[in-house]
Amino acid sequence: MLSNENENPAWIAEKVGENISGIAGTGAEYFESLAASIIAAAILAGGDIVLISLSFWVAAAGIISSMVGFFFIRAAANGSSKNDLLYALYKGKMITSTLLIVISIAIVMVFFESAGEGYTAVSCVIIGQFYGLLIGHATEYFTSHNFAVESLNKAGALSASMYMIKAFGIGALSVLIPAVIIVATALACLYLAGLYGVAIAAVSVISTLSTNLACDAFASISKNAVSIVAEAGEGDNAESVGVLDGTASAVAATGRGFAMGSSVITSISLLLAFEATVGIAVLNINSPTVIGGLLVGATLPYVFAALVFLSCQKAAEAILVDAQKQLDSDSITTDGCVNAANVVSHQEMILPCLYVSMSPLIVGILVGPQALAAMLVGSIASGFLLGSTLSNTGSALTHASKYTKLGSTSVGSTVGCVMNGAVGTALATLIKLMAIVSLTVSPLMGAWTEWGQWYFGFIPFGVCVVGTVVVAISFWMNVEEPTPTAATEEA
Repeated sequence: MLSNENENPAWIAEKVGENISGIAGTGAEYFESLAASIIAAAILAGGDIVLISLSFWVAAAGIISSMVGFFFIRAAANGSSKNDLLYALYKGKMITSTLLIVISIAIVMVFFESAGEGYTAVSCVIIGQFYGLLIGHATEYFTSHNFAVESLNKAGALSASMYMIKAFGIGALSVLIPAVIIVATALACLYLAGLYGVAIAAVSVISTLSTNLACDAFASISKNAVSIVAEAGEGDNAESVGVLDGTASAVAATGRGFAMGSSVITSISLLLAFEATVGIAVLNINSPTVIGGLLVGATLPYVFAALVFLSCQKAAEAILVDAQKQLDSDSITTDGCVNAANVVSHQEMILPCLYVSMSPLIVGILVGPQALAAMLVGSIASGFLLGSTLSNTGSALTHASKYTKLGSTSVGSTVGCVMNGAVGTALATLIKLMAIVSLTVSPLMGAWTEWGQWYFGFIPFGVCVVGTVVVAISFWMNVEEPTPTAATEEA
């Protein structure tokens, strides 16, 4: 049975998963970034009530700007090309960003007594807006039809292995420009307004989340509409459906890049807030604990990504088992596959969440605040590079599958969905969550030295060990596996 047949019980589960991943998951990530960036800005404001208030005003200005920008996202009802649709979306983003900058300047003129201090702060707001737009466009370029799709499809015509190698190469190369943008943004904001400048830039980046989330929703809804129209046999709409499908893939890739970019700048601001809270002025790279913290932090995103990959594989197996049972019994429903994916996904996320939330406590208490700060640095750098590589590789694979129907592109699309929809997004959440947990417990560590209260660090470590054993016994043993039949391989 083909994967897109409506008799396939897993087909509806795929459509539900598209909405959960592209809308609900991304929306939760955006709102987490907004709240975290505001908290970091408030801490780094140093008690200045005007600077504290500015972060809230900028966030509110982003909501108003997004509401206005919505009315400028318009395209012709018939005959619009992919470029027309992309232009309409980008036009709405540009108008939203421009209006946010104008409102921010007005806020500074009203609330700041010192014009110099106000304009340095608003300069960071402007830099933040350019940061978000540039990160999104850089991602869109590396996953675009001209750069990625054409070369991928040429490689796919030769062999599936060349296709996947090419995709990984494109994904790895795609981190270069975003990395340069992140470094330039951080240095510029530090020069203009110090640590607070980085935090208010992070607020600026994510303040227009309404517009960006709407674009992500457009991508998910469009993908579902394309599948439904194709299944309904509406051949007269094939051309318009193809345009919508290609546009949705491009917009989704841009959204993933923006989400990762906003997570990185937010995590950096949270790291700076943590260091300010515990009184760390300089990280001593010659210290063994700092080096150890860096290595541990750089390793965690890989462990987290591995767990998410395995979780997706187990959830897919659960769906396949349920689908096989339904097909054998000739009783086709959609609830079983959706419930199977939901239950397994929640079970498999216990350990990744446990490790991420306990790691800052283990390192910070067992070794000390310096090691924890180093761990955050390592996790941000490693998580950004790995997450961007996987996300952009997945986006390129998914985008390429819209234009050429080869065996390699079909497999690449399936793998790509896991890379950009699950692992890449999860890594963006990882780096923020570790920084948030560290900032939350930072008041406990303010007066500690290295190894000062080391014995308490075995408590969260023990929680991780016990949690691993419980999950292994409860969910990993005696798991029913799908039957590898010819019908299964086609499905």
